[in-house]
Amino acid sequence: GTYAAGIWMAYVLTGLAVGRLDLLRGDVRRGLVLAGAGLAVAGYIGGSLAFRAAAGAGPEVLRLLSVEPHADSTFEVVGNTGVALGVLGLCLVVADRWPRVVYPVAATGALALSVYSVHIVAIAALGPQVVHQPDVATHVAFVVVALVVASGWRAWLGRGPLELLLHGLSTDTAKAVTRTT
Repeated sequence: GTYAAGIWMAYVLTGLAVGRLDLLRGDVRRGLVLAGAGLAVAGYIGGSLAFRAAAGAGPEVLRLLSVEPHADSTFEVVGNTGVALGVLGLCLVVADRWPRVVYPVAATGALALSVYSVHIVAIAALGPQVVHQPDVATHVAFVVVALVVASGWRAWLGRGPLELLLHGLSTDTAKAVTRTT
C-alpha cells in the first residue's frame, strides 16, 4: 500500500532507540548530528553512486537503488534516518539556546500522533497527488497549519487528543495488570 509497514518499522525502531538515550548530554547530541550526517551521506550519495553504476540494469534493480522520495529503498531509508537524527541533534542544541524559537516544533513533536493522523486524513481528502506530485505551496500549508494548530493546542489544552487517549488506555491497562499480579 501507500505506507510499507516493514520499511517504516526501521523509523519506529530508530525512534525507540533514540528515545532511550540521555538527550540532555552534549556528547549524545553531537553523536546524533555526526551519525545523522554519516547516514545521510551514506544513504543519499551511496545510493546515487550505486544507481549510476547500475545504469542499464532493469527497473527492479534500479528501484532498489533509488533515493527518490517514497522509493522505500534501503538507501533512501538510511538517508532519511540520517537526516532525522541530524535534525534532531541540532534541534536539541537550538532548543536549549532559544526555546521560544523552537516552541512550535516542540509542540508539534509533543502532539506527533495527532498531527500525523490528521496529516494522513488530509492527504486522503486532498488525493494522492499531494504526495506523488508535490506542490511547494501545499507542503508549506501543511507545515504552517501543523505548527500553528499544535502550538495553540499544546499551550491551551496540553496533550493532543490521540496522545491523551493512548495515555489513558496505557495507564488504565498498567493499573489493571499491576492489580492482578
